[in-house]
Amino acid sequence: MKHSGRSILFSFYFLVSFFGLAHADDSTDVKVSTPIEFKPEVSLQVGMMRFFGDVGYDQLNEPYKTRPGYQIDVRQSLKPNLQVGLFLHTGKLAASEKSLTRNMNFQTNIQAGGVQCFYDFAPLLKDRSILTPFLNVGIGFMHFRPKGDLYDASNQLYYYWNDGSIRSIAEDDPKASSAVVLQKDHVYETDLRDANMDGFGNYPLTSLIFPIGGGVSFNINEQINFKLGTNLHYTMTDFIDNVTQDGTDDRKGRGGNDRYMFTYMGFSYNFNPRKTAEDYYYEGVDFYALQVEDHDMDGVQDASDLCPETPEGEAVNENGCPLDDDNDGVPNYRDNQAGTLTDTLVDTRGELMTPEMILNIYMEYIDSTGRFGFDPSKHKQSPTEEYRIMVGAFDEGIPNEMMDAFLSIEDLKSMKDENGRTILTVGSFATAEEAEVKRRVLEEGGMENTKVVRWLPEFSQNVNIDLDKVDHMVNTGKGDHTPLNFERVLYRVQLGAFRSEISVDNFKGINDLNSLKTNDGFYKYMSGTFYAYSEAVKHRIDMLVKGFEGAFVVAYKDGKQLNIVDAIEAEKKYNEQHKDQPEKTSPGVNKPSGMDAEEDAVDGDEQPAQQTSPDQENEPDNDGEEQIEPDHNDSSAAASEDNPFESDPTLAEKSGHDISFRVQLGNFNSGDIPEADLLKINNLKDVQKQEGLMDGQTTYSSPSFNTYKEANAYLGYAMENGIDTAALLPYRSGVLISLNEAATSLKEN
Repeated sequence: MKHSGRSILFSFYFLVSFFGLAHADDSTDVKVSTPIEFKPEVSLQVGMMRFFGDVGYDQLNEPYKTRPGYQIDVRQSLKPNLQVGLFLHTGKLAASEKSLTRNMNFQTNIQAGGVQCFYDFAPLLKDRSILTPFLNVGIGFMHFRPKGDLYDASNQLYYYWNDGSIRSIAEDDPKASSAVVLQKDHVYETDLRDANMDGFGNYPLTSLIFPIGGGVSFNINEQINFKLGTNLHYTMTDFIDNVTQDGTDDRKGRGGNDRYMFTYMGFSYNFNPRKTAEDYYYEGVDFYALQVEDHDMDGVQDASDLCPETPEGEAVNENGCPLDDDNDGVPNYRDNQAGTLTDTLVDTRGELMTPEMILNIYMEYIDSTGRFGFDPSKHKQSPTEEYRIMVGAFDEGIPNEMMDAFLSIEDLKSMKDENGRTILTVGSFATAEEAEVKRRVLEEGGMENTKVVRWLPEFSQNVNIDLDKVDHMVNTGKGDHTPLNFERVLYRVQLGAFRSEISVDNFKGINDLNSLKTNDGFYKYMSGTFYAYSEAVKHRIDMLVKGFEGAFVVAYKDGKQLNIVDAIEAEKKYNEQHKDQPEKTSPGVNKPSGMDAEEDAVDGDEQPAQQTSPDQENEPDNDGEEQIEPDHNDSSAAASEDNPFESDPTLAEKSGHDISFRVQLGNFNSGDIPEADLLKINNLKDVQKQEGLMDGQTTYSSPSFNTYKEANAYLGYAMENGIDTAALLPYRSGVLISLNEAATSLKEN
């Protein structure tokens, strides 16, 4: 009995702990606090009860041990997947045993009631799933009164003979020859406690019970469910069958408390149907307030405003759009040339475009000779103001843990000030007040020592901020109040890490370059920000073609660097958890903003990586990541060039003795090769594996082909087999070149 009691308490503790943990995990999904309304779920169940004790046998297929039972329970939802309720059930328990050594039987009515907790697995299943598994645990109180069938209808006592018959006189009685064969009437007329066969006296006819079970709910509709389940009831008594281990001779029991099982089916009606994720998302939203809200304060409600975010104070029409007196498509407040004639073409500033300007734009569009190349003098825009938030300024290197945290921020930008310090900034705002609103949000999130700075037209830390306007924006909910989110995986492409600083001239055409010095004295150069590994790989291939051979993808999450295998798994898990939410696209390569960034783009257009000076030593950094060096070939081209082989099919079939083509299937850090990618690659024919080309790098590629056509066929074959990031790369004497250079060389042969 002690062992059984420990088992009951352990099982009860385990299930209660499980529900607690499951409830704690679930509470992170929907952070909505609403009063609990009493709208219960009522369930009626019918089933069979089976006894497990000292009388009878414990085989599940034993006949004559089940009796009907009935239960009603009332449940109240505390959380979407957690219910607490009361239950009442009644029924019969019975068992009989007939053998050469002992013959006994009993039957008892039971009445029980108590409290149960139910946990269902709906949050782990698809929304509105038809089947919902559940577990339950509880505590209750029961009453019983065992009775036995000891006499027949004529009130003659049963005597069990060795031949299996039941007779009116004992087999060893001298008058046994006159015994009459009796038949059981299955009427349990004898109160076994009152019979006091073992001398136990008036033992208690009540006991605590601990129901533990589970089942599955068939969700017919939002309010009606059909349930199948079973509960095993542990009791704290061994008297249900009137036999215990303290009995003597053939009345000695097996030991342990009695138990019984109730297996049921039934219907339930839910007065408070389960809320969907959409219900919780919109719960508490004041739709009337949204309908009458005027976010840009132009006098036109947002629901009818066709031009949101109109600058404050600008006159608008009945649709909420700023006035455009000359109907040139540029509102008055941005129109530098008012009164332009109808049907004339203007630029984004409302200035009239001359025929010469239109012709130059067209010639730039169709140009293939370079004669009408991009002329920055014709495309300079007036300097615009941009404000950012400075999150760090370092005279020396950045500590590794801080480096990873900064690189986990999506819109990070770095620069050197006039004192040679590395300045790190985030965000992009049109006014200093908007930047200050966001800075306060970052400060509340634990980011210290932040400051609003002017980024364009020139960097400055001396910024005038209207604090009254900032307070008004905070109180009215204007501005960006979104805290930084490090939970999503962010990918970047590392171009190199060097012992000495590299001139930015070596990175022309890389408009989103971040140069960061570590506290170990290395200079890291990063490009791109992506939320999808596949997009980061595509950008890496672009960098390879630009001449940064050996560039690799780095992943960050929760302010720390991840290996690629864990990052891909985390990305898949995040996408699965947020598949019903609007997708946030990858920020990709940061676009240049303002005149300075545009000039960088002009200078770097279609330019290769430049040669580093001999004294700039390329060494591995402290993270053990592979380090790369910009290619010394000045003729590398950008990945966005037109493909001359597609426009000239005869050229695609031409070969040259020094020109070859390969299809790069994958480039991985050793030990970080995703298993799914490796399986796809191994399914291809003639795959070549190269190791040791760069520190820690393993490259998979096709064989070398003499013609573009052959390589392109292999590229199609690879992509058909799921290698979406495969890339066709041309080489001259083993050195990576651009497609245009390969085409030119083949034409000259």
